[in-house]
Amino acid sequence: MNSTANRCTPECTLELCPRDHSVIPHVQTLPSCNLKPNLKPTMPPSSKITKTDRKRYDAASESFHNAYASSSNWGNERWHESLYPALVKPPRYAALVNQYISRAELESLFLGADVELDHLERVGLPPIPGHATHKVSFLQVFARPQPPQLRANDTSAPEASATSLPLPQPKAVPIASSIDRLNTHYNLGAASLLAVHALAIQPGDTVLDLCAAPGGKSIALAQSIWPHLHASPPSLLQPGNPNRDSQSQAKETEQRGRLHCNEFDATRCTRLNANLHAYLPSRLFTEKKIQVSRFDGTTRFESLPVAPNAYDRVLVDAPCSSERHVIHAHHRAVASGKMAEEMMGWRPGQWRGLVKTQVALLRTALEAAKVGGRVVYATCSLERGENDGVVERVVEALRKEKWKGRDARTGRWEVRFETGRRSLDREREDGLTEETEFGRIALPDHERGFGWGPIYYCVMTKINSAPPPISDGEKGSEDVERSLGKGSGPET
Repeated sequence: MNSTANRCTPECTLELCPRDHSVIPHVQTLPSCNLKPNLKPTMPPSSKITKTDRKRYDAASESFHNAYASSSNWGNERWHESLYPALVKPPRYAALVNQYISRAELESLFLGADVELDHLERVGLPPIPGHATHKVSFLQVFARPQPPQLRANDTSAPEASATSLPLPQPKAVPIASSIDRLNTHYNLGAASLLAVHALAIQPGDTVLDLCAAPGGKSIALAQSIWPHLHASPPSLLQPGNPNRDSQSQAKETEQRGRLHCNEFDATRCTRLNANLHAYLPSRLFTEKKIQVSRFDGTTRFESLPVAPNAYDRVLVDAPCSSERHVIHAHHRAVASGKMAEEMMGWRPGQWRGLVKTQVALLRTALEAAKVGGRVVYATCSLERGENDGVVERVVEALRKEKWKGRDARTGRWEVRFETGRRSLDREREDGLTEETEFGRIALPDHERGFGWGPIYYCVMTKINSAPPPISDGEKGSEDVERSLGKGSGPET
């Protein structure tokens, strides 16, 4: 990662890390604010806060609301009536099961915390978008069930409920036929797994997680790359299943699988490495199937662990504005008569400072993927400029380079969108997200009331490019839009 935007620090008291919505151990619970969630709280009088500071703070808060209530984002009605109230509420917790440990160990831990696993809700991930040949999910995610009468966009609902209570903390347990002791589960926001799910990982894939810390998504990726190492392998890998790989195929899958987890920041990279070792079999590290690196992802392909055009799947969970983090810090500060630095320092248009980094990261990801490979760009931002706006900038850059002749080192290629209004195969409503121009976004005020998000993700497949025309003027605008917006040419 290449930005300090909203990184968690040891002093952070939010329940979820703003980078991957993972639960931070030993955090305080978000206090309930007495203000109604659909009101914009202002600073209460305090002897420690000057009148000038109070005015500055209230002005920053008003600017924040104006920016996201604008027509270029979510509109005044939705922002104030449903989206902002839903963002104020504590996020819903979910547990990503570590399938390298036995279910009995997990059930024992949860029972000890008076939580029965069978009483939790299995989070149903939506259909994998696009043309992926492999559409089986190897992930198991559980959350506390949400009562039918409690909807995410119900502004009369209490701010806290059983659905937002923390799940039991992970515990290291022994692994059969191994000296490993691995953690039982990873607590996080379930929507953060949508990007992993949309990658459509196949066992044995070579995968790059470009901005990997703190590691929740990398742990999920590993479970999809090596499902045959699960304590209870999926049914499709069991004897008797007609689709089961042969023993030789399974061995080949294990030998081919690679996961490269990158984090540029030294402190966060240390945390990433510790989390991976706490959840994944040690043999994957000793055999160098999993490698952790610290290279600047904005320098394009010069520092990739392997050559360009080599990865089957690439995930870019880019640093972003993480507005829900700002909102929670704001409400927590107001409730105690203080000012949140996150809100005081907020300025209109500051997201533009992140866009350069986000664009460069996405370019690196596309160059790293092989032709036929899949790339997912994701953020937890509400700002459309950081989501569809970044994708659009990269598409425009590719269009210009295509007609100028791209660098011979990467060859000629383009992207086909598997999500959004630009995709060839418009996916049906998935009950969790809504469509954007290039991708999909999960928001906590979704009409189905799941309360997840925000998470934006765009799914792209790298495909062979049609030969460029002799001159720009000889290619019609319709052809340009079709080749960049919807894709053309065979997938190899």
